Amino acid sequence: VHTPLCDQLGIEFPIFAFTHCRDVVVAVSKAGGFGVLGVVGHTPESVAIELNWLDAHTNGKPYGVDLIVPTSIDGKDGGLTPAEIEARIPPEHKAYVTRILAENGIESEAHFQQIRDAFATYEEWVLANEGRDAWNELHQVLADADSAAVLQEYRQAFDEAGTGMLEPIEGVSIQDYGRIAARLTGGEPLEAILASVQMDAAKYARVSEAWNQRMAQDTTYTLTGEYGKAFVPAASEAAGLTDGQPAFSWEQVTEAMVAMDHGSAAGLDPQSVLKGLGMSLNEYVTASQYWGDWFVKNAVRDPELNERYREMTERLNAKYATAKQDTDLTF
Repeated sequence: VHTPLCDQLGIEFPIFAFTHCRDVVVAVSKAGGFGVLGVVGHTPESVAIELNWLDAHTNGKPYGVDLIVPTSIDGKDGGLTPAEIEARIPPEHKAYVTRILAENGIESEAHFQQIRDAFATYEEWVLANEGRDAWNELHQVLADADSAAVLQEYRQAFDEAGTGMLEPIEGVSIQDYGRIAARLTGGEPLEAILASVQMDAAKYARVSEAWNQRMAQDTTYTLTGEYGKAFVPAASEAAGLTDGQPAFSWEQVTEAMVAMDHGSAAGLDPQSVLKGLGMSLNEYVTASQYWGDWFVKNAVRDPELNERYREMTERLNAKYATAKQDTDLTF
């Protein structure tokens, strides 16, 4: 199915993947869909790193970035003092910060600073008495708690807005749409999928475009989350997985990513590269999502993961640097 939105975005298929895993963004965009990376939790520096990486690996294919931008940006005129910048902060934002501090038993900014100083002292004690591993474990727990709190805040804001954005579109829920997208990504013919759910192509095109528009408008990521909750299990089922564990390891997924990079640069179809490695697009997307989440949940706990990833990609880049443009997959 080729919709007007495909022409507008320069993609082949109306398949959108909202994710925090940049590997999934690359896989979907290279396959003709539109990968979207969530970067709300990133710093400006880490966003630049992620975008540079995506530019280097998508081979010119379009992709999106999901972020929250204030309606007015300070500094356009230059030379603003800290007091002038603070004066531009909306009262609602200040009230939000005050509420968050109060909900967590923090009475003032001075009290907050005391807590930060105490935490720094505690860090020194843990490092001196229990070691770096204990401190990394604590930081991982804090990172996980922070992510959970952000998601809870987003969902609360979504529910309070009462916009009806979760209401089905022409009888198709966001979960239904996610399951259809997973089956489509898994290589099942669209005609067969639509026949099984009693939907014609015209309706699917309308529903697909409408859900993607809603997800693009939802700054709380609630719709994206609901879509992902339906997409991932359906993709796992389509890939023949029953226990949630992907059929391919972290190392295999990383190799597939690097192989697609070099293969695409040599004029090879990314899906043919995956096929040459014994992997379907659906299996790659599912495994990338799994291992991407695993990496996020363990990278702070085990800093050596970053070094392992760097060494692995360097070795694989050297291995696939001789990719040749051929009708067969040849490296």
